[in-house]
Amino acid sequence: MKVRDKNLKEWVDVADKQCLKRKCYWPRPDPGSFTQGKGYSTRRWGNRGWLCGEREVRGCPHIGVCVGCRRVFLELETKCRSCGAAIGPAVEERREG
Repeated sequence: MKVRDKNLKEWVDVADKQCLKRKCYWPRPDPGSFTQGKGYSTRRWGNRGWLCGEREVRGCPHIGVCVGCRRVFLELETKCRSCGAAIGPAVEERREG
């Protein structure tokens, strides 16, 4: 989803509307797609625009996945609304050091 960042005066591709208020929000110009050994190349659809760098590089830390049915939820909840199974983080915790 694209949301207008009033400080940048640009549309930024983010996970949800609340991203602009989160600590992990990191707007940056879309560098294109990365291929190891070749570097970045332009995406097929042309206008690259802006995106959240945290979401692009490491994955959004505010997305959870149901252990049972694998549905994706934006905010971490304790139980899945569909099957009642536990919800865990989609991105593993990063270790410092």
